[in-house]
This record gives sequence, C-alpha cells and structure tokens, in this order.
Amino acid sequence: MEAARLEHTLTIAAFLAALFVPAVASFVVDPGAVSETENRALAPPPALEPLDAFPDAFDAWYDDHFALRPVLLPRYHRLRFGVFGISPTDEVIVGSDGFLYLTEGTLEFAPLTGEELSDWERELARRKAYLDERGIAYLIVVVPDKTDVYPEHLPLDLLRRKQAASRIGRFAEEMRRRTEVAVLDLLPPLLAAKDEHELFFRNDPHWNWRGSYVGYGALLEAARALLPELAAELWPVPWESLGIEEREIGGGGLARMMGLTGYLTERSWKPRKDELEGAAVRFELAPPPEPSFGTDRADRPGRLLMFRDSYATALTPYLSETFGHAVYLWQRPTFRSFREWVEREQPDLVIEERVSRFLRAERSDYSPAR
Repeated sequence: MEAARLEHTLTIAAFLAALFVPAVASFVVDPGAVSETENRALAPPPALEPLDAFPDAFDAWYDDHFALRPVLLPRYHRLRFGVFGISPTDEVIVGSDGFLYLTEGTLEFAPLTGEELSDWERELARRKAYLDERGIAYLIVVVPDKTDVYPEHLPLDLLRRKQAASRIGRFAEEMRRRTEVAVLDLLPPLLAAKDEHELFFRNDPHWNWRGSYVGYGALLEAARALLPELAAELWPVPWESLGIEEREIGGGGLARMMGLTGYLTERSWKPRKDELEGAAVRFELAPPPEPSFGTDRADRPGRLLMFRDSYATALTPYLSETFGHAVYLWQRPTFRSFREWVEREQPDLVIEERVSRFLRAERSDYSPAR
C-alpha cells in the first residue's frame, strides 16, 4: 500500500514538474537574443506600456523563450518537413528533388521598371565617365538567383510566374544598349554548364564552388578584354589546383532557417578544408567596412577593386590568385564612397557585382545628390 502511494506521489510530482519547470525556467534561462536554428532575433521582453499591447508582446516573448523550445522546435520542424513536405517557415520555399529556395526575391520576378532602368543608366554612365578620366576599366557583374538557373524545381504556380519574366536578362540588355558600360550577365554561362554539374547548393540560396568557378571563368574573360595590356598575365587558376571536391555536406542557410541544420544534407562541392589554401595573403582594411578585406599576391599583376554582396564570397579566392592586389568591399557604394575608394586604391579594374534580386535597390542608391 505504501509502495503504491509512493508511486502515485512520484507520478504526480513528475507530472507537475513537466508542467511547471519549463515555464519557470523560461523566466530565468535566456537562450540568447538570436536563434541559431531559425537565423532570426528572438522577441524582446514585453514592456508594460502600452498596456493593451502587453498580452501579445508577452505571448511572443514567452513563445520564443520557452525553456524546452530549442529541444522541441527542431523535432516539430522535422516532422512537418519530413512527413508533409511543408516548410516550417515562410522564409523558405520547398521545391522538388530536394531544392529549397529563399522566399525573399523569389515571389516577385517582375523586371525593373523604366524609371528604375533610367536610374541605373544615369548612375552607371556617371561612374564610367569618372573612371574613364583616370584610365580605369569598369565592369558590372550580375549573378543570377537560384530561381534563374533552376526554375524547374519551383512549385508549379511559381514556375509559371517565373517563365513569364526575366529581370536579369532585361537589365543586362538595357544597360548594354543605353550605356557604354561593360555588363556581364552570368546567367548564360551557368545555364550552359548546369547539365554537366550541379551549380547551386540545394539547402542554401547561393551557388556552390563549381558554380562560382564557372562565373569566375566568364568574369576573367571579360576582365581580360577590358585590360588588354594585362590580358596575357591574367590567367585562370586551374580547377584541379584548388582542392575542391564533391562530398556529403550538412547545413546550409536555408536548412538553418528551417531549423533543420542537422537533418538536411546534400552532396555538393566543398574545399577539403574550411578555406581554400592559396598564395594570396589576406589583410584587413582600416577602417574596416565589415565584412570587407583585401589580398596581395606579389607575383601577379593588376589591382582590383570590387564592390560585392554575399555571392562574391566564393569568387574572391579565385580572383585573389589572379590579381596581384585586390580589395573586396561588401557594400552598395554611393557615388561619394565609390570615388573615395577609387582614389584610395588606384585600381586597374573596378567591378560592381550584384545578385539579380538586389538589382531592385533603393532609389537613394542612385540619387545624383549622393
């Protein structure tokens, strides 16, 4: 009898602990301001004023800081995705054959408007005139989104919308027609190479190392045409010398956003080590416009200044083995900052790289006042 009563007491105690301990722990254990599994900031503590907003703010904070959330949430996400093929977040679109897509920029394929193209035309012409006065070559490089290269894996409704519009193609065509700026559209070489190799990660929005190498080859060809005096010395880095191999890898930005970093894997191209080993020496910039940097390689010619976004991350190791001095600035420059960096670096070539979805930038980027 005593044993049965003790068992009942322990069962009740365990049940109450399961109910209340996580709730109480939520108030004393803070897992941090950022969720690594969801790649987003967690809700801040609720403010008491205004009082009518407190209930919703408290719910959002408690949902984000519930003590068992880091344990339960990944399992819930895995169940929804693995059994039903449903993305656990609105930020990621689930396609066919294991392809994931970033929602940002994917749901809106419309080409740039006439006004936006005119803004680009005026600004690029102004920058080219400035560089021409100094004998500096200028190249615009547009990288396609994953949806541009692999639209066939999109859900059917998005595929139909994608087939009806091409932002990257029209931009390149219009800038070539309206200005004398060299514009490199990397979509054609990537489409030509996609049957031979997979060029984008399935669990990440970016191109993989093989895809970026295809882009590097096209970029270098364009650079050599703009720098005839250096063309004979600007030779491509052989793929075989880079130590990149195809292997099973986990994670990826889209998998992380879905809370499935440890669950989703894919076979893709990856350096044998975390970073490519090369002869170029990396240096930090002062002041450092993070996450920008530079490289030097004494036995190669040419000075490169590149304004870039995240898609150039996998281009920089190749370019740094090709150019003697290179500076990579992760920013969209105003005309003022553009001139300041050109005066500082005195490059032979200026490259502005931008992924297709970022072509629709803020109007202030091209304001003559800047």
